[in-house]
Amino acid sequence: MRVIQVQDDGTVIVNYGDAILAPGQQLVVFEVGDEFIDPDTGEVLGSEETEIGTVEITWAEARFSRATIVGEAFNADGATLRRPVD
Repeated sequence: MRVIQVQDDGTVIVNYGDAILAPGQQLVVFEVGDEFIDPDTGEVLGSEETEIGTVEITWAEARFSRATIVGEAFNADGATLRRPVD
């Protein structure tokens, strides 16, 4: 999942909708950094990621969702979102 946009009022727009997400669900936000590229194949193996915050889904529509930032504000258009690991 990815952050599409952080709006001026702090609303976070997520690129997944109500088939995957529901109001009240929290997601961890990661800023994506440098890619790891296999020197032999040139294949991208992954990328550096830094946890920058948490969001809570407030509204889920068919193709996207809205969330609010939990805790300190951040601006991370394009950041990666994942469910918390227990």
